[in-house]
Amino acid sequence: MIKEHKKYAVELEKIYLTSRKKVLKLFKNKTVLKLTGADTIKGNFDTGKDFLLTFNDRGKITGHIIYLLKDHICLSWNVEGFNLPDEYSTVNIFLDKKGEKCILTLIHEGIKNKRSAELKDK
Repeated sequence: MIKEHKKYAVELEKIYLTSRKKVLKLFKNKTVLKLTGADTIKGNFDTGKDFLLTFNDRGKITGHIIYLLKDHICLSWNVEGFNLPDEYSTVNIFLDKKGEKCILTLIHEGIKNKRSAELKDK
């Protein structure tokens, strides 16, 4: 769902049939970052750390892990390239435990370009 204010926001929700701890591990060991299709991934995915995703001949994403808790991840998400205007935004990821399941809610806010928001709403 895309919400339009002065800037755009994308909210996605997924239910995983595994524990919150296992989903969090996929962030910490960079498996989630690998799923972006980046050619190179640098940095550590932990509180206070920076990361860099490079997509050869397309663009790059830099970011900073503001905090990483067992149920909430907050990070800056800065995009350059991809034939779109540069983007400086914030991503919040909530990991809610529901029995044996983990409900992941991702809220990406501060997106200035409508096309960029549309591409994220998948």
